[in-house]
Order: sequence, then structure tokens, then C-alpha cells
Amino acid sequence: MMECGLYEMDITPPLGFAIPGYFTPRPALGIKDNLHAKAVVLGNGQSFTAIIVLDAIGIEKEEVAAIRKQVTEGTGIPASHILVAATHTHTGGPVYRDRGPDGDEYTTFLIKKAADAAVLAYAIKRKAQIGFAKGGAEGISFNRRYFMRDGSLRTNPGYNNPDIVEPAGPIDSDVFVIRLDGEDGSPLGVITNFACHPDTIGGKQYSADYPGEISRVLKAVYGGSFVSLFLNGACGNINHLDFMHTSHPEPDAFRHMGRVLAGEVIKIREKAITENSLHVEGRCEQLSLTVRKPSSDELLQAEVLLRTAEQPETCKAIPEADIFFARQLHTLRERQETNAVIEIQALRVGASAIAAFPCELFVEFGHNLKQRSPFPLTLIATYANGVNGYVATREAFVQGGYETRLTSRTRLAPDSGERMVEAVLGLLHQLCGSDGGK
Repeated sequence: MMECGLYEMDITPPLGFAIPGYFTPRPALGIKDNLHAKAVVLGNGQSFTAIIVLDAIGIEKEEVAAIRKQVTEGTGIPASHILVAATHTHTGGPVYRDRGPDGDEYTTFLIKKAADAAVLAYAIKRKAQIGFAKGGAEGISFNRRYFMRDGSLRTNPGYNNPDIVEPAGPIDSDVFVIRLDGEDGSPLGVITNFACHPDTIGGKQYSADYPGEISRVLKAVYGGSFVSLFLNGACGNINHLDFMHTSHPEPDAFRHMGRVLAGEVIKIREKAITENSLHVEGRCEQLSLTVRKPSSDELLQAEVLLRTAEQPETCKAIPEADIFFARQLHTLRERQETNAVIEIQALRVGASAIAAFPCELFVEFGHNLKQRSPFPLTLIATYANGVNGYVATREAFVQGGYETRLTSRTRLAPDSGERMVEAVLGLLHQLCGSDGGK
């Protein structure tokens, strides 16, 4: 008999804390909508898994370890069965390890709330039913990398730019849903999986972006206790901006996106056939990946730029982005890092699987993995169990663009995405055969 528990907790920081996600910090001046830590615990009475989703831009591996430790102590669920993911909202609290004193205070709070949500979900678990479904949402996500007429490639090249030739890659319009009901069929919650950057708002107000709007709509339909978890797919090169066919950003795009996706979730959730038993299991693997290093020429150019930026008469002429990237190169030089150890994870939830990546994975890898997975439905969770910046395709490194520029996080070698996918596929095949392949 399947058991399920869901819980959510408010994690909205105080005003004044720095909002990460852009080149310079933004002190929060307001709250558009609250941020949450959400957890679901699923099991069969003997084995359980916990999925924790945070309305945050990311979650560092040290914080993931702290959350898992507290959850294991409170529930007995092993760390390999616990997935901790962020939605990647760009209007959340300070969570990165260079966050400053306010961030240290907030992250301590966040760890406790995230673990508490899972422990409380475990405490209230009850007999339940589960169902799986797949749908699609067209016209709300777009590849943000474009080939230009001069042969170059640009990320976010501007609306109605006459020099745009075509997008440099695909999108992923799949919407996956895991339906969670009580034993009597009453709606308890849902896990939704879709691939698109939650960076539709900007400004200096906290917001969960479009995943928060999905939750609001579903609560209006299914009741205030309904818990909506959102796992972001392979969206490293995907956002909500259609530069080829629109002339300006859509006002309140997060509401439009959230409502479109919520409508699709409601439709395909109702079609999902539920069952009251399932096999749950988790596997993790540590990968050692090569780290790219700045060249001597790049470091010299960065030093010149930063010296220029210090001069009052020239500082205003230098874009903030250029200053940011120059400082990042100095950070990399000081680290003396040659390899990075990252975690990839796979969870089996009945007939479906969740593949978790600690990075901003390009959509091409998502397509590759889903096509080769031994499971009929494979959800991809990015921004999970760590932060390692963008992981682009080999072709993207040749083409260039924003996503391949070196930073203290975006530093993994061009073969990293392929190695991650192969490692996850290995875990998926292990999980697929762990109960005799049923």
C-alpha cells in the first residue's frame, strides 16, 4: 500500500536582504508573493523517498548535505533517497555561498525550514494513490540563443532584431505530472515538471515567479491544503522571451505562464490513472569533472578592465556584466581548482523516474536523456543537489554566447554534460531492474 505526505512552509526572507540572480545584488524592497519550501514523502511502508523543492535560485551542496542529515535523523530516509531542488526563481533569498552576512542568517533558516517540511510530511503520511501523465505547453518557452546574420551567436539578442536568423536550438514543451491523491481519491498534491527559466519578473520584490502562480491556481481549484511542487527541467538555454515575434516583454508574464501550465496540469492530471502501490528507490553517484581555467591573456584583459573600472572618468562606460565576468576570472585564479566533484541522482517512483542534475543543463541533454531512459516517463530536475552553473553542449562552446562564459560556477569542461547524462542513464538502468524489471 502506498503512503504519501505533503507539507509546505513559508521561507520568505526579511526585506533588505540581497536578491541574487543578476550581476549586482538587489536589496529586497517588497513582497510580490511569498516563497515556500515544499516537501513530498512517498513510500510503500518499507522504503520511502523525499523530494524537497525550494523557491530559490539554487541550493549549494553543503546546504543539501545539512538538509539531508536533518531529514534522515527525523525520518530514517537515507540521503540517497532525498532530492533537494530549487525552482531557480530570480527573485528569491540570498542562498549562494558568497551571499554575505544576511545570507548566512537566511540560509541557516532555510536549511531548518526545508528539513522541517520533509519531516512534517513524513509525520502526516497516509494511505494514498499515485498517477502519472504527460502533456505539453506550446508558445510559452523559447530557445534564448540565436544565430545572427553576421555568423555570430547571441543570447537574448533583443526584440524584433532584424539580424536574427533563427534559434540555435530546440525547446522542450513536455509537461509531466505526478498526481497524488488520498485513498478516497481526494486531491492531495502534484509534482509538475517543465523546462523554462523562472526569470520573468525582475525588480526588487520577492516572488516565486511562475511556479508560484501554478500553485495559486491549483489551490483555487483543489483547495488550500493542496501542495504543488515544481521541478524545473533542462532549461539552461530556454526562457519565456520570443524575440522573433514580439516587440516587448509581456506584462506579468509569470501569471500568464503559470496559468497556462496550471491549466495543462489540471487537464492531464484528470486523465492520469491512479494506483495504490509503487516501488521507490534512489541512487546517487559522485562524478569528478575537469574544470576550465582562464588563460593568461584572459586574466590580463580582466585586470586591465578592472583597473579602468576603478577610474571615475571611465567607470560608467563599462557594462556591469563585463565587470562581473572580470571579477569571476580572478576568483577562479585564486581557487587553483583542477577538478570539481558533483553529484548526480536518480529516483524511481513507481513507473516513473526523476533524474537530478546540479546545474543549468542545456535542453539538448534533456531530450537525449528522455529518449534513452528505460522508464516510460522520466522527469528531469535541474538546480538539484548543488550549484555548478551552466552545462552547455560541445557545439555551444564552439558557438560562444553568455552561457559558456567562465565564472566561479560555470566552469565545467565541455564534455561534462555528456558524462552526466551517461552516469544518470546508468543509475536509471540499475533502478529499472532493481525489482526484476516490473
